[in-house]
Amino acid sequence: MNINVADFSIIVSDIDYTLVDFGKGHRAAIEALAQLAGRQFADEINRMFYLVLEGLRRGDAFAWNERSAFQEVMGQIQQLQAPMLNMYGLKPWSRESWMILAAKKLDLVLTLEQVEAGRDLYWNTLSENIDLYEDVRGFLDALQQAGIPLILMTSSDSICRVTENGSVLYDPTYSEQYKQRRLKHLPLSYHELVIGDPIDKPDPRFFDKVFQKVAQYGNFSAEKILVIGDSEKSDLQDPGQRGYATLLVTRELA
Repeated sequence: MNINVADFSIIVSDIDYTLVDFGKGHRAAIEALAQLAGRQFADEINRMFYLVLEGLRRGDAFAWNERSAFQEVMGQIQQLQAPMLNMYGLKPWSRESWMILAAKKLDLVLTLEQVEAGRDLYWNTLSENIDLYEDVRGFLDALQQAGIPLILMTSSDSICRVTENGSVLYDPTYSEQYKQRRLKHLPLSYHELVIGDPIDKPDPRFFDKVFQKVAQYGNFSAEKILVIGDSEKSDLQDPGQRGYATLLVTRELA
C-alpha cells in the first residue's frame, strides 16, 4: 500500500482483503471443517465462499462464467432465509446457511447444534490464523506517526442462529458482537469502527454512518478524506460518488 499519508487528513479503510489476509484464515478454517465433517463438506463450503465473494465483487456488469452458479447459490440462501428477509434483507455471508445447504446437497444430517458448532469452529479457527498483510504494517506506522485518524469499516459476518425447523434467523446485535470478538485478535489500532449490522455495504445508509464518524474528527474537504477498499462496488462506489478520494487495493483471493 504505497500511500503518501501526508496528502490526507483522515483515512477510512475496509478490513478483510484490504488490511487483513482473510484468505489465510479462511483456508485454515476450511481445513478444520474437513476434520470435523469431511472433505466433501468443507469443499462445498469453500465453493460457496468463493462464489459469493466473487459474485458480489463483480456485480452484474461484468462477464463471468460462474454467474449462473452464483445466482443459484444466492437463490438457495434466499429461500433458507425467507422468514427474515422483510426485516433485514438477504445475508449471503451466513456460514450457517452455507452449512445447511452443503449438508442437504451431500445428504448429511446435521442438528442445529452441529451447524452452530461448525460455525463457531470456522470463525474461531479463522480468527487464530489471520494476520495483517506485510505492506500494511508500514502504512499503519506512518498513520500513527503523522497522527492521522483511522476509521475502519467492515461488512457484517452475518452470524445467525439456527431454528428447529432448519431456517436461520439474524439478530444484528448478536452478529455485531460476534464480529467484534473476532476483530480483537487483530493487531490493529484504530479510532472508530463501523460494522455492517444490520445495514451493510454498499447501502448508502452504511456510508452515512461511516462519514458521521469522520465528521467527529473535523470538517475536512472531500479530497482530504481517503477511502480504501478491495471492492469497487462494495467499498468505493458510494464514497466516490460523494466526492471522496478512493484507492482500490487488489489482493489475491486464494
